[in-house]
Amino acid sequence: TAAAARDRDGTATRTTSASAPPTRSVAESVSAGGRDACGDVNGTGGERECDGTPGTATPDVRRRTHVYVEIEVDQSRAGRLTFELFDDLAPRTAANFRALCSGDTFDKSGRRLAYAGSPIHRIVPGFVVQGGDIVGGDGSGAVSIYGGVFADEAFTVPHSRPGILSMANMGANSNGCQFFVTLSPAAALDGKHVAFGRLLEGMRLLRTLEGLRVDERERPLADVRIGRCGQLSAAEATAGYEASCAQGPGGGDEEEADVQGKAAALDLGGEALVLAAAKGDVQMARALVAAGVPVDAYGAVVDADAPLGNAEAQVQRSALGVAARAADEGMVAALLSASADASLDDSAG
Repeated sequence: TAAAARDRDGTATRTTSASAPPTRSVAESVSAGGRDACGDVNGTGGERECDGTPGTATPDVRRRTHVYVEIEVDQSRAGRLTFELFDDLAPRTAANFRALCSGDTFDKSGRRLAYAGSPIHRIVPGFVVQGGDIVGGDGSGAVSIYGGVFADEAFTVPHSRPGILSMANMGANSNGCQFFVTLSPAAALDGKHVAFGRLLEGMRLLRTLEGLRVDERERPLADVRIGRCGQLSAAEATAGYEASCAQGPGGGDEEEADVQGKAAALDLGGEALVLAAAKGDVQMARALVAAGVPVDAYGAVVDADAPLGNAEAQVQRSALGVAARAADEGMVAALLSASADASLDDSAG
């Protein structure tokens, strides 16, 4: 499998692309979300940095855009996945994905660059669901709205929960059209794959895909494809989530994430652990870790020290990061004794 998400131990799967990259696509698609293209990358040239040094973009949830991807299984509609894209943290990568969802970009030969009709070609239970190969359909292809593959933009977002949207690749700086969605925390992917979004709605569908039968090469036996896809406004994305919740117990999706990305069990556990760290409550932090909350789970916090300096400046931080910033030596010691990762970054870089 080419351009595949790395194996669980972080080992890359490398294969050359099945076809040469096309010429550069329409530039307007890059800035559809209000972002500059930040230069051109074709796998051999350079790239201007976006928002300063890659990996230190300023979090700003107001700049994030939303897309949907409808899934078909054996030509029957299975449901919809709705994603929030981190335009504030990985604008170039988000712009590429958004344009391929919208399908309004063409290469110089006139070929439309779009996810619609492309297969979900790889499913690894407990790890990832992968798709987006609009070239070969089998994990061998790579193309982007920038003309070919493009460089890794930032590794600020960790693969710390189910539902993280990330770029598949063939090694460093080889991002194209292929993407994957995590099915569980996958720390081995951090620093090797650019995560640029998260699932807002459709966790039940994602779990359904996870349960499909696959062959020895991790290819689904059913014909799984992307149907309609495109961009949503923030209001539309919120309405979709609220409609799901309104179905009531048993009718909604217990694992759904809201528009701020709080995925129920894992994310709320992370929120609680971060809150305990912020309050210096070592006893509560130990109880949460003992109850199964990952010690490196992330929670959304308001960053009063961020350049924005207001309640919109939310970042994803680990409990250890919060404790360290508060200079709470007791909490830091307690978390380190629980095997917290001292080198963990947060979404502020």
